[in-house]
Amino acid sequence: MTKVTGFLYLSLVTIFLFVAFNNLYSQNFNSKLLEKNGFNPERLSKLSYKLNEFSKTGQLPGSVVLITKNDEVVYHEAFGFSDIENQVPMKTNSIFRIASQT
Repeated sequence: MTKVTGFLYLSLVTIFLFVAFNNLYSQNFNSKLLEKNGFNPERLSKLSYKLNEFSKTGQLPGSVVLITKNDEVVYHEAFGFSDIENQVPMKTNSIFRIASQT
C-alpha cells in the first residue's frame, strides 16, 4: 500500500468510525466543553474505543482525530502507531502527507 493510499484509507476509516461505531471506552476529554459545544461525550468515547481496538488488532495502523467548534478544540486524540515496524506511537501532532485531493 502506498503512503497516499494508506493516508486516504486512514482518513476514510476515521470518518466512518466516527459516524458508525457505538462501543464505550473512556473519556480522555473535557465532557463539559463537549456538551457546551453540542457534542455527546459518550459517542466520542465510543469512537475512542473503536479506534483503539482497530489499532490493537492491526486493522488500522494509527490515526489522529481533531474536532473543533467555535475556535475551541473539543476533542484531540491519537491512536496506534505512526511507524508500525519501529513501534513509534502516533502523536496528536503527527504530520501526514497529502499528495492529492480531488
